[in-house]
Amino acid sequence: MGIKATEEKFLQATVMRMIWWRLGYTKLDHMTNDCLRAKMGIQPMADLINENRLRWYGHILRRETNDVNRKVLDIEVPGKRGRGRPRITWKGQVDKVMMTKKINPDMALTRSRWKKLIKTNPTTVGLYA
Repeated sequence: MGIKATEEKFLQATVMRMIWWRLGYTKLDHMTNDCLRAKMGIQPMADLINENRLRWYGHILRRETNDVNRKVLDIEVPGKRGRGRPRITWKGQVDKVMMTKKINPDMALTRSRWKKLIKTNPTTVGLYA
């Protein structure tokens, strides 16, 4: 199971609080979060999380077909599912991100190409540039 939307928002708010503090700005300075992120060269947390998901997904797809991690990726749990809406799985989240980026799993077989495709912002290396 992946990170929930509420957890993602909380994480983003925490990072932004640290950025505001680090740059020495307050809300009275009327700066936007995007402006502050650009000043520090930081991507939004959602983009970083999605990039890391896709990087791990590509790693798993390049593994041998009999590898444990690869088998777990496509496992079907026997039995009946509980009532209500099904939970969003990690694979479901990855599929959603791949649809928005217009990427298919076959592209993961070439590591260098995959690395370029999943990068959100090529100028930013990680959380801190």
